[in-house]
Amino acid sequence: MADPITWYALGRTVGDTESIMEEMDAKILTHNLDPSAHGQTGEVVFEHRNATLLDHLFGSVDMKHLVANKSMLFTCFESTSGWTVVGTFSAYVFEAELITTNVPNNVSRAHLVSSVSASAFNLSKNPFFQTTFNVPSEDYQLIYVAAGDMTGGDSGDAFGFKISENSLYAFVRIGASKYTTQITGITLQGYNVFRAYFDYTDQKTYFYVNGVLKHTESSHVPSSNSAYYFTYYVKTTIDMTRDILISDLLFEQDR
Repeated sequence: MADPITWYALGRTVGDTESIMEEMDAKILTHNLDPSAHGQTGEVVFEHRNATLLDHLFGSVDMKHLVANKSMLFTCFESTSGWTVVGTFSAYVFEAELITTNVPNNVSRAHLVSSVSASAFNLSKNPFFQTTFNVPSEDYQLIYVAAGDMTGGDSGDAFGFKISENSLYAFVRIGASKYTTQITGITLQGYNVFRAYFDYTDQKTYFYVNGVLKHTESSHVPSSNSAYYFTYYVKTTIDMTRDILISDLLFEQDR
């Protein structure tokens, strides 16, 4: 015979008319709204958020699950067609080379530039990039790898990485001014993964090398949009060539 008492409808205590079921619902709601629920070390949410690889079966993620509200570019430099180039920019298999002549102060640069929009690079759309490159030489060089306008004029904003001689810097350009922060501990003679992005809501620029956050820039905030999506720039300061070997580029921003 079934228990005639529906215990979950009973009051919590003699002096409390809230039912046991109502209290259970309230407890569950509080738990669900707690951002740290199951988020401690070893618990499921923590492990999912911090895993190096997401726990999906290989081959189980459809392309339709990729983000739909972003503009994306990914290239391994099968070609340099479409780039605006000053100097020599050559494409190889899984690599491109931007190289100067052997004349002191010669510059080679390659730009991704829009022919239809002066605001193609739009800071309100949270621009992000990641690129893998190798700097073969250790001295007599100036290199910029950046999202935005690095054409060398007095106007235009950008953010990215600077290499002077063999020293690495994160930088933000605002008009004619560049604000730099040195990043140490990186061997540039070999491939490294560089990424940076501007968070429009936070008004901060984040810089990573090989997956590690190296600098957050909040004091100097770029604000000017431009037709230039991206720039690679190499300058030699000696009578020898200087170059940069680039493996790939990923660029993304909101539509």
